[in-house]
Amino acid sequence: MALSIAAAIASLKTAGEIANGFLTLRDQAVIQSKVIELQSIILAAQQGAITAQSEQMELVDEIRALRAELDRLAAWSATADRYQLTDLGKGVFAYKPQAETLGSDPDHFACVQCFETGRRSVLQNLGRFNSRERLECQACKSAINVPVA
Repeated sequence: MALSIAAAIASLKTAGEIANGFLTLRDQAVIQSKVIELQSIILAAQQGAITAQSEQMELVDEIRALRAELDRLAAWSATADRYQLTDLGKGVFAYKPQAETLGSDPDHFACVQCFETGRRSVLQNLGRFNSRERLECQACKSAINVPVA
C-alpha cells in the first residue's frame, strides 16, 4: 500500500513539474504533446490512488474480522474459566461448572471433545443402563457411561 501511495505522490509531483513547464512553451505541438503526457500521468496517479484505497479497504476488513475473532475468543475464555475437568469415575471425564459460577444454571456436565474445540455442549442423560448412566453430547454424538454410586 505504501508503494501505491508513493507512486501516486510521485506521479502528481511530475504532473506539477510538467504544468510549470507549460509557462515556457510556445510551440502548440509541444504543448499538445505535454497535455497528453500530463493526462497520462494524472490517470496513473488516479489508478494508484484507487489501488491504495482498495488495499486500505481490505486491511480494514481484515482488522474487523480479527477483532470479531478476538471478541469470540475472549467470550470463550470467560466461559471456559467457569469450568473444571472432572473425573466421573473409571477414567470417564467431563467438564463441570465450578459451584461458585453456576448462578441460575442447573448443575450439568459438558462434553470434553466439544469443550476442547471451543464449544460448550451440555451432556444429556439418556438414562441408566447396567448400573451406569449414559450421557450423550447432542453436538458431536459422543457418549459416556458414568458409574452410578
